[in-house]
Amino acid sequence: MSNDAPRNNIFFSFEFSSSLEELCSELSSKDFAKAVVTSLRPAAKVVMRGIKEELAASHPRAVKYKDELSAYFWKKGAGVTVALSGKTVEFVSKKGKVVKGNHLYILKWLSAGTAERRTSRGAYRGKIAGSRFFKRGVEKTTDAALQLARGQIAKNIRKAVERVSRRRARFERTGLL
Repeated sequence: MSNDAPRNNIFFSFEFSSSLEELCSELSSKDFAKAVVTSLRPAAKVVMRGIKEELAASHPRAVKYKDELSAYFWKKGAGVTVALSGKTVEFVSKKGKVVKGNHLYILKWLSAGTAERRTSRGAYRGKIAGSRFFKRGVEKTTDAALQLARGQIAKNIRKAVERVSRRRARFERTGLL
């Protein structure tokens, strides 16, 4: 992913109940991180759906690129960074050849806009007004994504604790622990 791709940071704040804190103390940091990331995946999908809807609303002719959008997110502190990343797809070029690539650069232009463009000979090629569809899509869906993540995290932590306890019981039965 290039450094100039549109991105937004979404920070999650979770308040754990005392019973959930006790469960978290039984988990290793690796198991806890896995439970958190598993909770954030559905939230990132909600955000990407909002971005795709905003793209379709603001640029109807660019809807053909929405399937190339994918959520590229990673755990960052207590949150997630959602950024545009283009999937590599096969498409037919103007010369009729099948080419692999993506149109992420076009989506960047549509989101951020461009300055006045001219060729090397000075011919005017216009400018693109930025629609900020990426930012609007993220802002519109952040609350729903936070709600979904908060609902998922308790469930995933409980699952992780059950998985760890089953693993411990299996090791105790075999005499390895």
